[in-house]
Amino acid sequence: MNDPTNSRQGGSFGSGVLLGGVVGFVLSTMLVAVLGFAWAKKQGADARRGWNLVPVVVVAQDLPEGTVITYDQLVQRSVPEQFVTSSVVKPDSASYIVNQRLLVPVQAGDTLLWSQFETRKRTPASADAQVP
Repeated sequence: MNDPTNSRQGGSFGSGVLLGGVVGFVLSTMLVAVLGFAWAKKQGADARRGWNLVPVVVVAQDLPEGTVITYDQLVQRSVPEQFVTSSVVKPDSASYIVNQRLLVPVQAGDTLLWSQFETRKRTPASADAQVP
């Protein structure tokens, strides 16, 4: 009546189900952990987007309207990239504003904008030259 073969198969089946359940639980837990980590990294990157620092040109001292800019009056500062537009003077373009006259007064630390300068090229020799 009691076949020893049947009882062993029943025990094997139960052990297999238990083992499969444990393995499935471990694998699904690992998958959830990996997906959660990837999601957290993406959220962190999204939160930092726009806050990477980029260099811009600012003035080192208060300057009144009409001041002709020199290199000594310029410094470089880093600001979040979300505040830097094409209107902002960047360090690689600083030579274009040297010898240019300010149209507005600026305070120390102000970011320089292209619109704050006269549009004509100004050189020391031709700055005060009069056309007859």
